[in-house]
Amino acid sequence: MAEDESHRKFNIEFQVCDHKYFIERGIYYWARAYSRQLQGGVKYVHLRPVVSIFLTDFHNPAKLGGLYERQADRIHQSFSIRSDELPEVVLTDHLSLHFLQLPKMIDASSLAEVCPQLADWLTYFGYPHKTTEADMESTTASNMCIASAFGDYRTFHLDQDLRLLAENAEFSQQDTLAYGESCEARGKADGKVEGLAEGEAKGKAEGKAEGLAEGEAKGKAEGKAEGLVEGVAKGKAEIVVNMLREGLSIDFVANLTGFSEEEIKDISKK
Repeated sequence: MAEDESHRKFNIEFQVCDHKYFIERGIYYWARAYSRQLQGGVKYVHLRPVVSIFLTDFHNPAKLGGLYERQADRIHQSFSIRSDELPEVVLTDHLSLHFLQLPKMIDASSLAEVCPQLADWLTYFGYPHKTTEADMESTTASNMCIASAFGDYRTFHLDQDLRLLAENAEFSQQDTLAYGESCEARGKADGKVEGLAEGEAKGKAEGKAEGLAEGEAKGKAEGKAEGLVEGVAKGKAEIVVNMLREGLSIDFVANLTGFSEEEIKDISKK
């Protein structure tokens, strides 16, 4: 955290790894820096602007490029609170977020879109991966602030103990990333197993319900058919009985109804 002559606060972060909630995290840290100004009964009138600056060693999250396609390829992207109807009207300068994408530093022409002072600092932060020794010599010769910062960098780089601390921090970060990737892969595998089990259970339940419904429908249909058959048989039996009561012979009744003589005798006994 830094502060200028007018007491504006500057929250400056270097991010080497992207993650899903990078933007939300940045807003949260801005909010913390802003709210801390009111500690100890400080009045609102004493609140000062907080500027959050994020130097990223990766391309900014897709949500930035997706929402602001015109800015997706820019080195410097800035955001503030503005009117939706009149974007030129700024509600307040107390919130300001700036994203500086170091991967966008392809050549000198890509720095032409930013002001000279910012271009000098980007040149410094891009050293040694994106900035040559000649570029640094030219920049430090014309900018005393950069020259001072570069001198501190040289001192740090030559100090074996400090360099060892930096390397350990980098190794720790790599281990954290590797662990995160491992956890993510394991989580996906566990989720897949759980999903298969839940899907199988749900499928069985749905299959059972469908089977019960189909069985019930089939049973009703078969019962109806059997009932019809029984009803027809009962009706024909009553006709046989009535014909016999009228004195008609068994062989005559058999020819008319299709029953055998034995079936007619059985019916007459009931």
